Amino acid sequence: MRTDIARRIAALEAAAQPGPPETILEMIARVMTRYGVGSGDADLAAVRAEDYLEALEDLPAWTVREAIRRWRRGEGGGTLRDRAFAPFEAQLRAIAKALAAEAAWQAQVLRRILAAEVEPEIPAAVRAQWAARAEQVLLDLRDELRARGSEPDPPPTPDPQLVRDRAAVVADLEQRRQRRLQREAVDQRTPEHRPDQPGGVPNTMAASIRPAAEEMENTDAVP
Repeated sequence: MRTDIARRIAALEAAAQPGPPETILEMIARVMTRYGVGSGDADLAAVRAEDYLEALEDLPAWTVREAIRRWRRGEGGGTLRDRAFAPFEAQLRAIAKALAAEAAWQAQVLRRILAAEVEPEIPAAVRAQWAARAEQVLLDLRDELRARGSEPDPPPTPDPQLVRDRAAVVADLEQRRQRRLQREAVDQRTPEHRPDQPGGVPNTMAASIRPAAEEMENTDAVP
């Protein structure tokens, strides 16, 4: 495992070296030919090739190759119209530099992993002792919870004011119930006068009984 990591770090460090310049020049020539840069003007083509080389010569050749490939595939940024032409030097450099930075980051992560100290293996006897201690703690906790559950909690102390308020409400409801029963009894003893019921009480008397009973209910209500 550590040997594989060290081998990968060495490969990344070797890939981070710039150049070689002749390989980069070859790829620049291919880009210029592909997009017709400086075609028909040798001096202009030489100037553009020199500009490309100045922008890319300090980068690894593989990053330049991958940057050109991504530009052709439309993965190097820019619009569809931009990708119909040769990339500018700065555009190729930005793509290639990002690839080189990613490789350098991978190498840094692997170095940290390789430099990490290996934790010593815990002996089986020590692990068994820790497990026994943990089990004992759980048993003690279970016994404590059972002991608490066997003793009932004391009943909560009611609020005196709340008790008085409840008693007043109950008394008020009982008084209202009694008055309603009395009113119903009065209504049954004094039927209203009807043409088909001789001997009944006139309508005016029956009508005066109900307001009086309702007035008594309102004045006797508990505040």
